[in-house]
Formats: sequence, C-alpha cells, structure tokens
Amino acid sequence: MAITPYNYGALIQNAAKKYGVDPELIQSVIKVESGGNPTAASGTGPVGLMQISEGLAKDYGYNLKDRLDPAKNIDMGARYLAQNLKAFGGDTTKALLGYNQGTGGANSMIAGRKPLAPEGAKYIQNPAFQKFTTGGIPATLHSIANPVAALEESKPKDQYSSALLQRDAALAAPTQAQAMAGQATPITAQQAQQVNQQQQEGDNNDHWGDAALALASMLAPRQKSQSTQTWSGLGRG
Repeated sequence: MAITPYNYGALIQNAAKKYGVDPELIQSVIKVESGGNPTAASGTGPVGLMQISEGLAKDYGYNLKDRLDPAKNIDMGARYLAQNLKAFGGDTTKALLGYNQGTGGANSMIAGRKPLAPEGAKYIQNPAFQKFTTGGIPATLHSIANPVAALEESKPKDQYSSALLQRDAALAAPTQAQAMAGQATPITAQQAQQVNQQQQEGDNNDHWGDAALALASMLAPRQKSQSTQTWSGLGRG
C-alpha cells in the first residue's frame, strides 16, 4: 500500500519514524477506523482519523479538540499502536486487538479471563489488515480459551427457548431423597411406642444369642493344634 500525500503520507511517515511502527500499518488503521475522514466520530466517543478516545488523549497530554487535528490524531494513534505492539511482543494481530478493545481488555481475552468480543474478532480479520495478520489470526484466536464458546456466550439468550425451559425444570425438580421425604407420613405416639418395644425385644434377643454362643464355645471339646501340640487357650502340653 503506497503512502501518498493526499492520504496524509507525510504525517504518517513522521509518526511511523517517531514510534517505530510500519507506516502502512498506520494507514491501514486509518482506513478501517475512519476511511480517511479527519472529523469522523464514533457513537461511543472516539473521533478523528484513528478514532482517539478522550481517555487516551488525556493520558498522552493532549486537549480533547486536538483529536480533530490530523497530525496530532495520527501521532496519538501511532503511539498507541506502538504501545500495543510492545505489550504483545510485536504480535501485530494481538496489537490490533488491543487497539480495538484496549490493551487491558485484549490481555483479558487472550488469557481467557473474559469472552472474546465479537467486534474484536471481526476487527482483526478485516481485509485491510491481511498483510499484517496472515498466519497470525488463527494463532491469536486459538490462544484464547474456547473462542467459539465465548462468542456463543456473548449472543443474547432466548429465556423462553425449549432447551432453557427443560434445563430450568430439571434444576428445580426434587432429588430422590427429597421426594421420598415428601411422601413419608408421621407416625402416631402409639406406633412409636410399639416400634421402641420391638427394638428393645430385638436387643434382648441379640444379648441372649451372644450369651448362648459364649456358653457353647466354653463347652465345645478343645482340639489340639497341629503345629504346636498345645491345648488351645490353656497353653499346656
């Protein structure tokens, strides 16, 4: 892409040299952000050739009206591009994502701490950036945790869809234990007394059985051990 005077060539070249950024990359950003219109304004606040936000202008020590000055706007935009290139180790694809979504926002997306913004994914795949991102876009997208799931998560949900209604019904259904507890009926005082009496009789039977087994053990004939030839339990030869 040629850098010519009518598309702010000199201003682009100066900023590119000052911040060490490819002049064609700066021009590509201008094309995508404003189409070369120095008074272009975004509905979210950024204005000018490279769509500079109020916050960025203040951070760089400029007045807000300076954003409509082509030379100052390009200077701020090129500086921000250089900042993102440095933050992402020279990876142009990630740097462009940072330019569009903010350096911190891009970092969070790449680290998987927040979903990949559809606007950001679309931005880095713009044909105007193809020269700088060929081979880099897949690497960037794949480095973001579950990019497809993130995009799906960002879509509006139909709260009345059959799938969501079935899921909500399943979550609200009682567990088996809860269902059994709900079916149980309380017993009367008389029934409780009968249960306690039966339990006590059972305990007495258990004690009698234990005593009978102990007595039978004592009366049983003792066998000689084949290995030691001693009487079991008496210790005599």
